[in-house]
Amino acid sequence: MKLTKFEALLAFLLVICMVGMIWMYDNIQDQNRKIAELIMPEEMEINIPIDSMATCEAISLADSIMLYLIECKVQHPDIAFAQIMLETGWLKSKLYQRGNNLFGMKYPKKRPTTATSIVYGHAGYTSWKVSIHDYMLWQSYFARNLTKDEYFDVLSKRYAIDPDYVDKVKLVMRNKGG
Repeated sequence: MKLTKFEALLAFLLVICMVGMIWMYDNIQDQNRKIAELIMPEEMEINIPIDSMATCEAISLADSIMLYLIECKVQHPDIAFAQIMLETGWLKSKLYQRGNNLFGMKYPKKRPTTATSIVYGHAGYTSWKVSIHDYMLWQSYFARNLTKDEYFDVLSKRYAIDPDYVDKVKLVMRNKGG
């Protein structure tokens, strides 16, 4: 089968476009890796006293999340944990289960993100840990080095749509001893 000049040119342009798209995808992934490296904490050891009766029990997902918030040095991890429980319906929401989105975050338009997809109109992540990294990026842009009261103020004005959001987060914190 012989191609006309137009078909050959079209095929050539298609190959060029595909190579360009692959190059762009690799660069975006590389950028996301670099962002993740910037916000990932240095390796650190956490010494957690474990009572001898509990050594055979697996740590729960909620406990793993809280430990990771602390390990990553997320600001106000108690508030962030309460947000996670509220946003995911105690880790049962479809958004969390399908998109690993712990915070109900939308895909950001102006700041860097670790999100790789859109799920149910929200950001989708490759893992729940990557969702926490994105929350850390959000904190670094909008809520850096704040007291708890200042942080709650930012949550009510910049983060949540629900006017009762902060009260709900505080209720979760009280019920979980946060």
